[in-house]
Amino acid sequence: MGLLMSLAIAAALLLLAVSGVNASGAFALLWGSILSVGTPDLVVLGVLAVAVPALFWWRRREVGLLLYDRELAQCSGVPVRLLTTALLVLVAVAVAGAIKLTGALLVDALTLLPALAARRLGRSLWSITLWAVGIGVTVNATGFLLALWLDWPPGPVLVLTAGAVVLAAHLVPERRTSSWRAPASVTPASLPSSH
Repeated sequence: MGLLMSLAIAAALLLLAVSGVNASGAFALLWGSILSVGTPDLVVLGVLAVAVPALFWWRRREVGLLLYDRELAQCSGVPVRLLTTALLVLVAVAVAGAIKLTGALLVDALTLLPALAARRLGRSLWSITLWAVGIGVTVNATGFLLALWLDWPPGPVLVLTAGAVVLAAHLVPERRTSSWRAPASVTPASLPSSH
């Protein structure tokens, strides 16, 4: 559902831009502008580019456990409140920085779509993270270059590029030999008995 919504919004915004509708003031917040990104924004993005990988590297086991099961992480002595707060602050700052670039309606798509494709391609949390970073960087670079070449707004082009990658990733057969995710059709009768 998130993919369909993101693609529909991106296509609608691109159609408005290409059709010549003069609504740039009204839609500036919705689809962003690369020209509105200033030096302070670049500094924040640079700090995030260092802080996020550093947090994942420094606390990789704790973050993995927290993302897998919050209660298990708390029982295992992981500082759940502190780590959750750190993750939420990093996500909030990243989203706030990205709104200027891609717009409020499309920022969720650029946050979620690389992870959605990576989830299909990765075998573990670590490989999914690496896939998501690689897909995100590739999609953003490709989308910006395509937007510059076609003289279209970058936000919708970035999201449509990311959507195409997600669709392509779902055409690739799953690479997992055993899934770390619970199967969707687990019923109490199919679970092994502990007796």
